[in-house]
Amino acid sequence: MSLALLVPQSAGTGSSEQGFGPVRSIAAAVFSPFMKLGAGINGAVARPLAGIFDAGRVREENEALRAELARMMAERAAAAGRVAELESAVLLGESLPEISTDVRTARVLAPVPDGSARRLWIDMGGAEPAREGQTVLGPHGIVGRVREVHGRHAIVQMITDADSQWGGESVERTEGGVVHGTGDDDRLAFRLERTTTELEPGDEVVTSGLRGSVVPAGLPIGIVREVVVDESGERHAVLDPFERGERLRHVYLLDEQQFAWEPPS
Repeated sequence: MSLALLVPQSAGTGSSEQGFGPVRSIAAAVFSPFMKLGAGINGAVARPLAGIFDAGRVREENEALRAELARMMAERAAAAGRVAELESAVLLGESLPEISTDVRTARVLAPVPDGSARRLWIDMGGAEPAREGQTVLGPHGIVGRVREVHGRHAIVQMITDADSQWGGESVERTEGGVVHGTGDDDRLAFRLERTTTELEPGDEVVTSGLRGSVVPAGLPIGIVREVVVDESGERHAVLDPFERGERLRHVYLLDEQQFAWEPPS
């Protein structure tokens, strides 16, 4: 359907404005809805198109923000790990005897339990390899000693291992003996040299620096839980170890080696 608009002609120029005035009013009234409809259609088409481009920009910005957030979280985790390592080193420095030498840091990869055996898998990183027999410490005391070396990795025999033996003595009462692992993560056995003992619960046991021990003397081992008498009548103390190696993120290696159990022949 077509719409024709008839415009009357006026002979005089002076009367043209008067003649067209009513016509213009009528035309405006007639076409105004169509003009508004056209503008609405244009707006309705433009808005989805703008939304498409806006959505693409939002996705790009979201991806950039996610990448930045991931980077910040990684940096934060690395910083937190470094802080924890430094805090452990400070605690370690406070617990080590003054005669101790430098220590090297290693990262704990995983515990390796096997029956009554208690092992710890560590990574030396870019440092020189560990050596068999080296003492391994946590921030509060003895963790164990290096048992095997495999390149930059090493296997630590933890102090709780059933075959582990350390020379120890009581700080408060100078009671000496040998600390044995039991295969239990929460218990050590302190076999005393004397048949009678004055040890009490709460007494601290440290390395003695004597046979079967690891220098330097004075490294924290555990605290006396109780003193018991076994089936053979031998008295020994049950110790709570100061360190649980399987819970640590980093350990520290001393350069000292274990003394032999027997003198050279």
